[in-house]
Amino acid sequence: MVLDDPLAEIEWSRFPFKDMAKRGWIRDVPKLPTQAEGLIRDLIERAGGAEVANAVLYRKNDQVRRNAKTNPYALQAWCWQILATANKNPPKVSYESGAVTLEFLKQVARLSRLEEGPRQAKEFLDKYGIPLVIVPHLPRTYLDGTASGSVTAGL
Repeated sequence: MVLDDPLAEIEWSRFPFKDMAKRGWIRDVPKLPTQAEGLIRDLIERAGGAEVANAVLYRKNDQVRRNAKTNPYALQAWCWQILATANKNPPKVSYESGAVTLEFLKQVARLSRLEEGPRQAKEFLDKYGIPLVIVPHLPRTYLDGTASGSVTAGL
C-alpha cells in the first residue's frame, strides 16, 4: 500500500524565498524558485519531518483569527522555522507532564518585570524542558508569537 505524501498539496513556488534567505532560514541560491521544493523540504526536515508539515501550528477557532491579507505560505514557513530552531537547540532536560502549574505561570510572569526578564525566562523554561525561541516574523504573517506543544520532534 502506498501512503499519500503529506506534502503533495504544497505549491512550492509560493513561499517568500527572498525574505527567508535574507533571514538565513534557507540557502540563498541563484534562481531560488527553481530549487523551491528542495529548499522547503529541507526546512520541513529540520522542523521535524513530514509528520509536522501539516500540523496545526497556529490557533484557529470558529471565529476567523487570521488576517484576510495573511500569506499562508509565509505563516507556514515561519512556524516551520520556529520548530527548526527549537530542534537545533533543545533544552538539556525533557519536559515532564504537569510541570506547568498556576504557580509556574506566575513565576514566568514575574520575570517580565525585570530588565533581564527575557533571558531569565529562557533559563527558567529551559530547566523545565520548554524551549523559548525568538524568530522574526515574515512580511504578511500578521502574528507576533506562537506556542507549541508536543509537535516539536525530539522534545
